[in-house]
Amino acid sequence: MMSSSRGIVPDEARRDHLRFLNAYYSKVHRIYDLTRKYFLFGRDPMLDVIVECDPGIVIEVGCGTGRNLARLKKRLPKARLGGVEPCASMRQYALKKYPWLEVSADVGEEVDLAELLSAKPDIVFFSYSMSMMEQPGAALANCLAALAPGGRIFVLDFGDLAGLNEAPRNLFMAWLRKFHVNPAQLDTVFAGAESTAHGPLRYWKRGSFRNARAGSY
Repeated sequence: MMSSSRGIVPDEARRDHLRFLNAYYSKVHRIYDLTRKYFLFGRDPMLDVIVECDPGIVIEVGCGTGRNLARLKKRLPKARLGGVEPCASMRQYALKKYPWLEVSADVGEEVDLAELLSAKPDIVFFSYSMSMMEQPGAALANCLAALAPGGRIFVLDFGDLAGLNEAPRNLFMAWLRKFHVNPAQLDTVFAGAESTAHGPLRYWKRGSFRNARAGSY
């Protein structure tokens, strides 16, 4: 939806971005999971870390087709799972494929995570979605504020590809920008991470952020 549950109307840049998402993913959502496995690396290792935390409530921001949440459901059968997906075609596809899934149509910068599952989440994660957001820092801050005491946020996204030569690295980054993906804007976000991990050739980067009010995961 175009406005948040708290009545905040997105600015024109966000409207344009959402129009792009709906136009693009309406054409590819049925083959998304098949094609993305060839370049969205590091997702399953992040899910392994989440499973080790044994959380009770997990929300993915930018859940797309629901692929990651479906995998978590098999491994965390007692957990309550929810997603945030402003792109209508992806959201509808996820709900049709996984009727048990609760999905908000809001944006990460404004979504009320506690309202989604009627409780504050223990784990919130972003899987290659934060680099597409208009205000990634605001999205992180919003989700951190919504965590249950001791909760954690995991952010997985493209790294700086420092292991590649300059020419292929620049070519790949230019290709990403065509899809409104900008990994460089996450530098300040990852600077505040409690811990980080890098994939081969620094292709992907994962950061962990903690709500330190009480307890830990």
